[in-house]
Amino acid sequence: QRQMCIRDRYCKIVEDILKNLGLYYTTTCSYTYWSQLYKKGMTHRPHHHAHTDPEKGANISWVHFLKTTEEKSFMFIDGNGQGFAPEEQNDGDIICFPNYLWHQVFPNKSNSQRFVCAGNLMFIHIDTNENQRLTDFTR
Repeated sequence: QRQMCIRDRYCKIVEDILKNLGLYYTTTCSYTYWSQLYKKGMTHRPHHHAHTDPEKGANISWVHFLKTTEEKSFMFIDGNGQGFAPEEQNDGDIICFPNYLWHQVFPNKSNSQRFVCAGNLMFIHIDTNENQRLTDFTR
């Protein structure tokens, strides 16, 4: 029962992401998600979700901040190694980003735990037929 509730919740979140990006009516996708708990001192090394094998990589990655601490620990990293912490790291916030962006989580300095659910969207089909797109949007 609880698993089904979580699955339904993230199905709706993925649907909303696709609608907000204008991709809901023109793509078919699959997605994966997982949770991460960060106790004091825990971190996540720099990484990205791009892969040369489309079966293993994502197109869009996302993080849902469920329980946060005061410190903004999630960072994007540019080509020069400089970090950028998005403001959207409060309880309930969701951020989406292209799969190729490097990111990391700095050590949790708080005695409180941080908890996130993260995921990847993988496009299976992208409609490139202009006439079909117009039809889909007029339903």
